[in-house]
Amino acid sequence: MENGSLDYWLHEKTDGPTSLDWKTRLQIAQGAAKGLAYLHQSCEPHILHRDIKSSNILLNEKFEAHLADFGLARLILPYDTHVTTDLVGTLGYIPPEYGQASVATYKGDI
Repeated sequence: MENGSLDYWLHEKTDGPTSLDWKTRLQIAQGAAKGLAYLHQSCEPHILHRDIKSSNILLNEKFEAHLADFGLARLILPYDTHVTTDLVGTLGYIPPEYGQASVATYKGDI
């Protein structure tokens, strides 16, 4: 993606303008939320990403958010609300309920 990851813009960028204005930040947050809503509600079967973090949100030339890195993603079959799995993900981003019970839910992506 043309503008790299959100993580780069928030924590690593050192040359040129280094901050995102609030309008752009809101646009990125809304775009990421729309992407998650699509994965959780519109895809068949539904998808749990399980590794949402700023380095997995990529930005195009218009700073539109695109979710990336589906290496830990799991499919959720119709009528299921969660998946029981081995504990995987990035420390610091793993929701407490997943870390304690190894039950991944849609709430953990949000």
